[in-house]
Amino acid sequence: MHDKTVAQLTAGLQTGQFSSAELTRCFLDRIASLDSRYNSFISVADEQAMAAARAADERIAAGDAGPLTGIPIAHKDIFCTDGLRTSCGSRMLDNFVPPYDATLVTRLNRDGVVALGKTNMDEFAMGSSNENSFYGPVRNPWDTSAVPGGSSGGSAAAVAAGLAPAATGTDTGGSIRQPAAFCGITGLKPTYGRVSRYGAVPRSWSLDAIGPLARTVRDCALFMDAMSGFEPRFPTSYPAPEVLFQEAVKRADGRLRIAFSADLGGFAPVDREVEDHLRGALRLLERNGATVDEVAPDLPHLERTYHVLRGQMWATMARRMPERETRHFKKTLADNVAYGEALTMADIADANIDRSAIYDVMLALFATHDVLACPTVGCLPHAQSEEWVGEV
Repeated sequence: MHDKTVAQLTAGLQTGQFSSAELTRCFLDRIASLDSRYNSFISVADEQAMAAARAADERIAAGDAGPLTGIPIAHKDIFCTDGLRTSCGSRMLDNFVPPYDATLVTRLNRDGVVALGKTNMDEFAMGSSNENSFYGPVRNPWDTSAVPGGSSGGSAAAVAAGLAPAATGTDTGGSIRQPAAFCGITGLKPTYGRVSRYGAVPRSWSLDAIGPLARTVRDCALFMDAMSGFEPRFPTSYPAPEVLFQEAVKRADGRLRIAFSADLGGFAPVDREVEDHLRGALRLLERNGATVDEVAPDLPHLERTYHVLRGQMWATMARRMPERETRHFKKTLADNVAYGEALTMADIADANIDRSAIYDVMLALFATHDVLACPTVGCLPHAQSEEWVGEV
């Protein structure tokens, strides 16, 4: 059962091929026997998961099941879960058990999803390798000497290793997309606000979006339909789209107008192997009706703008944390907080002006193209001993 997609598992549950209790037990047993290799989970909710699975089976028997009822899932340990530890991969929150669920968790629970547990992550989601959680590094299931990507590395590794059919994640600058790419699965960072961030730690983040990790685009669409919608406790969220994500996948037309940039005009170097592979994929798309144009949009001060906005976010997060806690931060996290605290009003004003300019450039691009296609990662996964890519 661990090799099936979510869509296939849903069909099996609804036709009675197996029960949610049997399915959940399968994944819990795999976690118990295999996760010592990958360290993808921080907490496993064995009893709670089996209780939820039995409740899902009752809903299915009563004809009250949706497309995700009875489906097991793993949650990134950044989401508050009532009665289950939420650590954010940090020593600081090692004993934190929230008294409420994040909106994301509430919505999925309402649909009958079964939470298997909480997945490992970079401390406070600061990083892209997942080698620096308080709970030890996550290992890539394809090569345990390599990183799985971060910060949602535990979620990606769990799905890739067949320890969960899907998982949740968060993404500011690649924290869903990069581990999905490194682990060979599908991950979606949706538009900011499509999924409410209420109950995700910390609440103050200004760039972070919530999305699913799964094996296929269709599986991600199933979860996006359950996760999306306005939430008054997160005022920058907004209603779900009029067309279901599942329907959008079914209606997908191969005649796309694709703008492709291998390195954004020299901004982001890419290994030849990665670029050659992507160009081959684009040729397949062209044979299926797509039009591909090489385009390098002019994105003024892109890197500086991102670092300033992210620095502002980190400074806000740590603003009222006591020193007895922040002294436990890993060096990279402490350095980013310090960078944010050193920003001037002029730095922040320039970043916001440049952000608007970048936005205008992208609007103009999408007037002529449906998609800007770029490499998700510039190279293959690097060694566990390295926090960042050293060479492309």
